[in-house]
Order: sequence, then structure tokens, then C-alpha cells
Amino acid sequence: MTAFDLVLAVAKHHHNCEQVFLRNRDEKEESIGRPSDQVQEEAFMKFCAFLDANDEYNSDLQLSAGADYIKASWLKEFKATSYSINWTPKDHGGTYTMDGGNNISYTITDLQPCTDYTVTVQPMKNSSKEGLPLTATTTTTIADPDPKLKVVTVKSQSSTQLFVNWTAAQGVGNCCVTYLITWGPASKAHGGGSATTTSLNYSITQLDTWTIYHVCVAAQTRTDYNKDTCADGRTDEDAPGPPVITSVVSSSFSSIRVSWSSPENPNGIITKYNVSWTWEGNKDHDITNDTTTSCTITDLTPCTNYSVTVTATTSKGYGPESKAATGTTHSKDPDPVTGVNVNNYTDNSTLLDVSWSEVQDVGNCDVTYKITWSPASNGDGSNTTTTTSLSYIITQLEAWTTYHVCVASKTNSSYTSGTCMNGTTEEDTPGPPVITSVMPFSFSSIKVSWSPPENPNGIITKYNVSWTWEGNKDHDITNDTTTSYTITDLTPCTNYSVTVTAATSKGYGPESKAATGTTDSKDPDPVTGVNVNNYTDNSTLLDVNWSEVQDVGNCDVTYKITWSPASNGDGSNTTTTTSLSYIITQLEAWTTYHVCVASKTNSSYTSDTCMNGTTDEDTPGPPVITSVVSFSFSSIKVSWSPPENPNGIITEYNVSWTWEGNKDHDITNDTTTSCTITDLTPCTNYSVTVTAATSKGYGPESKAATGTTDSKDPDPVTGVNVNNYTDNSTLLDVSWWEVQDVGNCDVTYKITWSPASNDDGSNTTTTTSLSYIITQLEAWTTYHVCVASKTNSSYSNDTCMNGTTDEDTPGPPADTRIHSETSHSLLVAWKPPEKPRGIITNYTVTWNPSSVNGNNSDHVNGNITHYNITSLEACIPYIIKIKAATIKGYGDQYIEANGTTSDKPPEATQKVTCDPPTIPRYLTVSWSTIRSSCPVRRYSVNYTGRVLWSHNNTHDSRCTDSIYVDLKNLTSWTTYNVCVAGVIANDIVGAWNCCQATTLESETSSPVKPLKTG
Repeated sequence: MTAFDLVLAVAKHHHNCEQVFLRNRDEKEESIGRPSDQVQEEAFMKFCAFLDANDEYNSDLQLSAGADYIKASWLKEFKATSYSINWTPKDHGGTYTMDGGNNISYTITDLQPCTDYTVTVQPMKNSSKEGLPLTATTTTTIADPDPKLKVVTVKSQSSTQLFVNWTAAQGVGNCCVTYLITWGPASKAHGGGSATTTSLNYSITQLDTWTIYHVCVAAQTRTDYNKDTCADGRTDEDAPGPPVITSVVSSSFSSIRVSWSSPENPNGIITKYNVSWTWEGNKDHDITNDTTTSCTITDLTPCTNYSVTVTATTSKGYGPESKAATGTTHSKDPDPVTGVNVNNYTDNSTLLDVSWSEVQDVGNCDVTYKITWSPASNGDGSNTTTTTSLSYIITQLEAWTTYHVCVASKTNSSYTSGTCMNGTTEEDTPGPPVITSVMPFSFSSIKVSWSPPENPNGIITKYNVSWTWEGNKDHDITNDTTTSYTITDLTPCTNYSVTVTAATSKGYGPESKAATGTTDSKDPDPVTGVNVNNYTDNSTLLDVNWSEVQDVGNCDVTYKITWSPASNGDGSNTTTTTSLSYIITQLEAWTTYHVCVASKTNSSYTSDTCMNGTTDEDTPGPPVITSVVSFSFSSIKVSWSPPENPNGIITEYNVSWTWEGNKDHDITNDTTTSCTITDLTPCTNYSVTVTAATSKGYGPESKAATGTTDSKDPDPVTGVNVNNYTDNSTLLDVSWWEVQDVGNCDVTYKITWSPASNDDGSNTTTTTSLSYIITQLEAWTTYHVCVASKTNSSYSNDTCMNGTTDEDTPGPPADTRIHSETSHSLLVAWKPPEKPRGIITNYTVTWNPSSVNGNNSDHVNGNITHYNITSLEACIPYIIKIKAATIKGYGDQYIEANGTTSDKPPEATQKVTCDPPTIPRYLTVSWSTIRSSCPVRRYSVNYTGRVLWSHNNTHDSRCTDSIYVDLKNLTSWTTYNVCVAGVIANDIVGAWNCCQATTLESETSSPVKPLKTG
């Protein structure tokens, strides 16, 4: 029975089918009839006995890449004599053929970095393909660019831009290259910038005009840039900035000199300057200057302020004007004044009118005229004034007096010589007398004294005395030529204003300067009509009023008010006023005070006039909360002390409380100083205030105090649900209803779970939500899930429910075994997956290479764990993979095993020869080749020796690929029986054939004679 028949028999036995269709390597199907049941059972038993002799086999192609190479490694194909290696893409690909079936790695070099390559290894037997090709894909790694870029050029684009371009970095293949551009003024170590790009050019903007910049470019593909490649470039010229005028200086009354410094930003080469000037907003002229930085402007007007600006130009044209600067031409000295006239006034003997002609030829200079005068008998010019007008009235002159008057002019610091003329004043009335004293004689009289006028302007004939008080003229009298007078019948404490006038033949002159005098004060009588009243709307005030004292004239009266509690009449509180009433403040409510009033007009007060008064009752001050203590989860106890200032008899207290800014309630308490607030919410912070009341009503609230009710233990959790996820077999969704009747307490939920078969709650978590997703569970597993809650330190009893995770794709089958007793079939057996993750619906068995009928896979019912693969080629190694499936599909994992179809054991070699020994402890054995339907993979050599000089025996074995063997390190003088057999696929050993030889006697061996036996 062949291996092909064995696989076919097992497959048909377990599938109970009459026909098996196998796909051969030419993709043709073959129909094979059903073997007998006995053949099927024999094939299956032989296959199971063979399973332990096979190892797993993997022929995957492994690739490892560098920047310019890929190393390919693969497992040996037994029949291959060479391997053909091919790599793509074509522009960077190639082909290489490597001789020798034992060479199982190759390094492909000279590749492009950052490039995707597909590598195919085709085993070859001579010039034909042997087996399926192995294909894998990888990408070469990133390579650093060459140390420096080859070319960098910098060109001007404008006065503020430079254009930089460069050659591409070398040695980077298809890697993405980033270029770093850095720049800065060549003359400075700072003030530059940087940018990155993946292009091969870059425009640098916002640069300074007409400036040389040092520009560098470096490249990178990973983290570090290569060395800079640098070049210099200059920006273009532009119109210059404004010059800066440093000075505008007058040269004379008709010229000014202007100096300036070059523009801070010349932006090129300055070719010339233009100077413009204006006065009073009118442009006067401008001139174009060469590159010198000063010029003198001429033909100007004296004393004129000019505004000057300067502009500079380059090859790009004129820039903006400088900031304007001003300069004023010098003044020009005038000629002496002409046309001076001096005239008097017939109706005023103290004035002279002086006039003159305007000076000429002084431009815009301000002209000042100086007038000097003195009595003609004293020409020292002791009186002087100035004006810019062409006339002046001299005042305060002596009547009927001749004066010498002179006029001079100037435009700067020096006056011209004076032009002079005389003039005489008219006669007049006398000047005012001078009052020397106004003295009080009593509280009803004053005495006035004076001296004659300083300018009598004639003979004094009489005097007139007048007096007033507070603007009211009281009286006047005409006196003779004496210079004093006593005024009587006056009012006490009254200030009188007194004037005196003198008369000549021209009549009365002006009044003297007024002088004042005050009559003495008069002591008042004691105060009368004192009243003390309280305020019904203010308990801290008393209103005190009294009658005005009489018969003191205009004397200022000061009233002194003193008060103290009637029980302490020391008058420790005092104030003064000039009014006839006073409001005493800051008093204690509902208290009797002793109040006194006295008056004075000078330094001494009269005796006191006194009366008692009582303040009104008031609302009390705030109580002081001493404690707010929780009694339970629904009550708190509040305690307080009475107001520090009760301001009357406390009649009751009111307690109010709020939570989170909302007023909850208030209660009215009697005069006790504590109360318990009930019907509150658990775990809630309450703010409590207390107010006190007298007959006047409630006073202000106390300072708020806070207290929090206790927490309340929740009932066990209800509404627990455990649901799985149809799209995720590792999750369970646990939800429950919110616990009730716990107020504002924070509720923590504890979730515990374990497989229902192991309900120890070893997995635990907590949450404040009403649901939780349990993760990292096993698929298709029932879990016991419990939920408990707490508001303080202890959890409630658990509420539990079971939930089962959804099915999932299974793990790989286990413990695969392969057996073959024919050359055309393999029997595969396995165990179900260790992790089925659901109900196994079926298995898929795939094998490579395909059967001769083209098949390479088949399906097996989920309750069957073996399969016979038939229609296989003899002596061929097969890779067999098995996958399991649930209703969720096949698992990603599979179990893989290797098996080789085999034939009957090989025949014995026709001849085995033991060559006569020539070396001690050494034998050479050779044999002829063996006839077999499958290739002989190796020869097994067993040799047993009988030691001729002892009772011992020795045995050993070895394998070889050749048709001879050298047996070394044998025992001397020992007869060896050497047997040889061929070994084919699946380690099937053929028939043995033997030869015999005796090793040489060693020189040191002892004894030298054989031992007797029997």
C-alpha cells in the first residue's frame, strides 16, 4: 500500500464518502475510489504509530535590510541543487543564481536607500524549478546624505530678497531630504534667520537693503544635518533713508548754515542731497547740493524762523525727507527813534501822553521801545518803562510839574541812543491823607488818627471822616484841620472801616486808604432755653438746642456742650459749636445722658445750663454661633451666644439655613440659645445664620457657620444587568440602577467578577458611574458578577448575576501528529484547541505542495480530529496546516506540521566489505548502493565488538551519506560485526547486510593471547 493510498484511505474512512477528488500539480482533478474498511483502519493505525518520529518544518523566507543591502535567509529545500534569487523593482532590481543546495542565505548589495524591494527565492534542481518559490517584501533603511552639497548659489531678487538654489543631496536614494537654510549679515555674528524646505531652492525675504549676507545650506534625512555648504550674496540698492539734520545755525541777519549726517540706512551709494526751506508755512526755495553734508542759505529776512529739510538720493532716486529742523536769522539793529511828542491832559494832572514814529528796515524783528522820564530838575531817568506800541501814557505824575521824557528802541540786547522832549502836568486836588491808627476805646467807641496828604497839590482847608461796617455806611463828620477824631455810639464786636479825605481850593481829593478798627467784646449772660430730645428712628442720637444769647452786638458766640451717662456725670465728652443746636452721636441705645451748655464771646465761658435726655431703644446686634454639629443623616444642632450689644430686651431668635446657595427654611425660636434642625438631606453642607429680636425688631444676621449631615448607608444595589458584546468576546457590560434615598452622598460602586466555576471574586474595581465594562475576559466563558455600593466605609451586600462572553475565533489545534506508510498518503491527527472560544464547527486542513489531482485543502467536521491526505507524490516532504473554526469564523492561528510520503523499506545492500585492518583500533567498511523506490537519504551503520582478551562486549552506531565509513577509536584486538542498512523518508530503515573483521593487537595491549571461553 503506497503513502498516497494511505492518505486517501484515511480521508475516505472519516468522511464516509465514495469518491475523493484531489487536485494535482497541473490543477487537474482525479477521482479515486473508496478503499476497503480494513485498508483504511490499517493505514490509520500505521499513521498513528509514525507520528512521534516527525519534527515541524518551516520554509518561510526571512529578510533583514540595511540602507544599501538586504540579507535573505531560508530553510534548505532537500532536493535543491541551487537557488535563483530575484529582486525588484526593475530599475533597482536584479537576479542571482547561487549554486549548492546547502547555501541558504544571500546578501543583495548596491541597493537604493528608502526603497521597497520584493525578493523571491526559487529552489532549483539542476536547471528546473524545485518546489514553490518563497517571496517576501521589505524596505531599505534611511541613509545619511553625503557630507556636503556640491553647489550653492545666491542671487539678488530685490533690495529685500535673495534667491538661493543648490544641487540635490547625494547618496540618499528615495529617502525624503530636508534642507536647512541659515543666513545672516556677513559683518555681524547675529541678526540672521533660518528655514527648512524639501525643495532645491528658497527665497529669503525681509532682508536689509544693500547688505552682504552669508548663506549656508545643509541636508538631513534622519536627525543630524550634514556639513554646511555656504555662499555670499548682496541685496539690491534702494532709495535711501532720511538724513539727520545735526544743526541749523544763523550766520547773520540774512543767512543760516545747515549741517546734517548721512542717512542711517543709505541703501546704496549717496550721489547728492537736496535742501529745502520754508517760513511761516510758505516754501521759500530749495537747492541741490553735492555729497557734502552742509550748506549756507543766503538772502534771508532778519529775525525770521526758517524750517529746513534735507533729502538724499542713490541710483534708485530720492528717499524721504529728513525730520524738519528750524533756525532763525539774527536781528538787525534799528536807527534812533524819530518824531517824539509829549502832551499833557487838561482834565488830569497826573498824566503825560508820549508818541513817536515807527523804526524802519528791521525785517520781522520785534522792536521794543524804552521810555524814561523824571522831573526836569532831576534828569536821571529814574522812571522807566517799555512797550512795543508807538505811544505811551505816563501816569502817577506830580501835578503842575515839568518832566524830561526820552524814547529809545532795540531789536536785540542794546537800545539805540534816546530821542528826548519836555512836558508839564496840570494843577489838581490834593492826594489822600494817611490814616496812622484806628484804636478801640470801649465796646461802643474807637479813636482815628491820620497824617496830611503826601501830595497836597495845594493848601489843605479841611478833612472829612467816614466809617462803615459790613458794607453799610454808618456816618461821617467834617473836621477842621486837626488830624484825629473819636467815633462814639458804636456796636460791640463790630469791625468798622474808616476813611479820611482832604480838601484844597480845587475841592476834596480822594479818600485815604481805608483802615479798620473793632470795638471791644461784651460778656454774654448764661444760656437759656436748653432742650434735650431723642430720635425715635435712631437710638444712638440726642438732639440738644438752646436760645441765642442777647445784647452782645456782633460778637462771635461759641457754645460748649458737655455730656456723659447720667450715672457718670463727669462730662468726659465735650464739643463746641457756633450754632444753636447740636446732635450728639455714637450713644448707647436706651441710656439717660446729662447734657450741659455754656457760652463765651472771648476767653471765658459762662456757667453751664444743664438738662437730662434718654436715647431710644434699638434692634439688637448679631448673635455669635458657637457650634453647628451633625446629629444624624437628617439633622444638625446649632448653638449660639446672645448679642454682645442687645440694645434692649431679647424677645426671640430666628434660625435660617441654606444649602448650595438656596434658602431651605427658617424657624423662630424662643429666648433659648440652641435648636435642632431636622428633616434635612444626608451628606449635605448647610450654611446657618441666627438673628435676635427686641421690641424694635430683628437685628442683623450672625456670621454664617456651616455643618454637614451624616452619610446614610445605601440599600443593596438593584437592577443589575450583565450583557455581552457581539463584536468583542473579551467584554461584559455591567449596569445597575442608582441607589435611592442617600441625598447628596457620593456613592461608590464595587464590581467583582470571576469565572462562574471559581466564584472567589478575585477581580475587583470601583466606579461612581452606573455601568462598567469588564475587559480582558476569556471568550465563551460564564462569569459571576456582583455589584455593591457604599457612601462611607462599608459596602452594602452584593447583588449578583451571571453573564457569558460571546464566542470568538478559536486558538490553534493542539498536538498534531502525521503518519505515512504509503508513498501516496499522509494521515494527520490532532487534538481540539486548548482555547476553543466557542463550539468548534469544523477544521480546515491544508497541505503544500498540492496533491497530484490539484487539491491542497479540505474541511473536517468539528467533532472529527484526523484526516487522511491521499493522491500525494511519493517521497515528497509536505507542510500541513490545520485551522479550527467556530460560528465566528476561523482563528488567525494555525498549527503546522511536516510529513513525507514513504514507500516500502529499501532492500539490503548487495555487498558489505570490511577491509583488512592496517592501523590499530581502526577499520574501513564499504558497500554497494541500495535499490529503493525512494532516494536513500543516509546509511545507518551498527557495529558490535567481542573483545578477545576479556569478557567484555562493545556496541556503537553512526550514520553517513557516503557508501563507506572509517571506524576510529575502536577497541584493540576485538572482533567486530559491522552491519549496514539504507534509510529513506520518514526514517524507514531497510534490510541489513554485514561483514566481520578483527582489529589489530596494540603494542601495549595485554594479555596477548585470547582468553578461553566456555
